[in-house]
Amino acid sequence: MKTIAARFLALFVFLGAAFPAFAEEFIRSYHSVIEVARDGKLTVTESITARAEGQNIKRGIFRDFPLYALDANNRRTKVDFSVVSVERDGAPENWRTETIDGGIRIYTGSADRFLPTGEHIFQITYTTARQIRYFSDYDELTWNVTGNGWQFPMGEISATITLPQGVKATDTAVFTGPLGAKGKDARILSEGNEVFFASTRPFSVGEGMTVAVKLPKGAIAAPASSQETSWWLRDHMAILISGGGLLAVLIYYLRAWSAVGRDPAKGVVVPRWDAPEGLSPALVNYVDNRGFSGAGWTALSASALDLAVKGYVVLEDLKNSIADRKFNRMRPSMARVLGLETRSAKEG
Repeated sequence: MKTIAARFLALFVFLGAAFPAFAEEFIRSYHSVIEVARDGKLTVTESITARAEGQNIKRGIFRDFPLYALDANNRRTKVDFSVVSVERDGAPENWRTETIDGGIRIYTGSADRFLPTGEHIFQITYTTARQIRYFSDYDELTWNVTGNGWQFPMGEISATITLPQGVKATDTAVFTGPLGAKGKDARILSEGNEVFFASTRPFSVGEGMTVAVKLPKGAIAAPASSQETSWWLRDHMAILISGGGLLAVLIYYLRAWSAVGRDPAKGVVVPRWDAPEGLSPALVNYVDNRGFSGAGWTALSASALDLAVKGYVVLEDLKNSIADRKFNRMRPSMARVLGLETRSAKEG
């Protein structure tokens, strides 16, 4: 009896430990076929076997694809990308794309349909270009097979690179682990124009596999100059548009300033001999010097001469002193203020 109870207890412990594994969502296998054309265009078919439990995988899966890569000169370039087809379990599947930071996200499935629990095989086919790097003495294809953004562990990863007929890889490399890691957990087999890569361990969340093949120079046709010009314009379109807009605004303001913003021509300068209207000679002296010059005597003399010019006084003996002879039209109070009382005025 104790033996039977012990066996049942062991069975329950086994089932309790095994059930979470059964309910776990994961990618059992990830296989990618990369066909390289003579013109450098890649046709990629990814077959992803994933288990859905209705947790994170409800209606389908999504695949993130980067739209930027580094060329042979480590310059950031925008690659071509186009989805060809999406299938699930051998039948066409609905899909849509969404722009993400630095790339594009491919969603599989429909919003109104949930996946049955269990394993499903998702197949995504797409084309891409500008992936070949052209060095001075060789060409190279470096390919991130899985990407590193998956939220699920992976059981196994494999990739087959098919080169153009008659082209053989001169060297190969593989890197496994998180982004930037240099792990070598994969085996490589080359046969004719095909190179096969297969992982040798399971992968945790955030890990992936990147492969590289070195090709003879000229094995893949380099882009024509017209194509390179078109790509360059596309890569720098944002800078060109912003620079063009800034230049257009600058030209507009220069033209506006030239039309109405310039100061008019100075022309001929004509001196004005008369003081500004409403200013006495003494005030002109004050304004010109920002204060009275000569302790005020210059202003006083100017005022006396101004009175003589207007006929209020007659000045005499200008060589030795200033003496006035009469105040015909000036009030006595004004004469006293100016200090111009004369002998004749006193006598009168």
